[in-house]
Amino acid sequence: MLTIFVVLFSLLLLSVLFYSGLILIMYWRAKVYHRLSRKAYAILSLFRLFALVGQIFSAVGQLIWWQLTKTKALPGCPKGSEKRPLVLCVHGFHMNGNCFYGMRRYLEAQGYATYAVNLGRPYISPKRYVQRLQEALLQGAHSAENGKVHIIAHSMGGLICRMLLKDHPESQHNIASIITLGTPHKGTAAVGEYALPWLKTLFHPDSRHLAELPSFAEIAPNLPTLTLASEHDFVVYPTDHALLADSSQLCLQYVSHVGMLTLAQIYTLLNQELKRFETMRRVVERSDTGYGEDSNPLKEKLLS
Repeated sequence: MLTIFVVLFSLLLLSVLFYSGLILIMYWRAKVYHRLSRKAYAILSLFRLFALVGQIFSAVGQLIWWQLTKTKALPGCPKGSEKRPLVLCVHGFHMNGNCFYGMRRYLEAQGYATYAVNLGRPYISPKRYVQRLQEALLQGAHSAENGKVHIIAHSMGGLICRMLLKDHPESQHNIASIITLGTPHKGTAAVGEYALPWLKTLFHPDSRHLAELPSFAEIAPNLPTLTLASEHDFVVYPTDHALLADSSQLCLQYVSHVGMLTLAQIYTLLNQELKRFETMRRVVERSDTGYGEDSNPLKEKLLS
């Protein structure tokens, strides 16, 4: 028994050391990239670096636990007429809808109805992801009281939202707002020249596919959007690649890529932004009386 315990403890220790080393390498790569490209970068103190490593371990542990135990802990898309704002969560690369368990539980406690889409396994055609997102959006719009759904998308999920609007621009009529968390809207320097072709097509900064992908404002200029980035995201950098100039922007520090899914400060921020979008929607709906769809000055002011 003691031998088994020693072996398991040794494997756990080696895993922790390996993963810690991997995180430090990712930090070093991000720091070197910013120095070589002469971009400003907030260097982490030793204390901040170890705190961020701890944050990443905590987030990964929570995500694994949710994946193993929370598959049916939260319901899917609410059926029937809903009196609460409805939020659809769209996951990123190598994840599924379970990664939003903590966020959904928090938002449900704040008075929202929530559900999550499972886009499918990695490395398949993004068109399959778009199809599944469209199906989930239509299902939610059918249940929502006003036929509109708020979307929160993490990482790759934000790109899939843009692809959806490009391929199906009519979908904007079923969307109340879009918030993206750490989405590589302009690619990420973490994906180099020797990455897999699938990764380069979707995430490389020089990807022609990304360059040809319209922004939210180009497709749906009246759709409220927020793009959120972190200066210490070692997966999506430089920071401005996670932001869109024609959307509201929030840039944070000391928040990791996976931490965006698990940190209480992110949940609080999302609740504030969703309330703001809901207020905007109600004011615009009331002010639409007597105005044409394209000539409402109050709407233009609120959504600018």
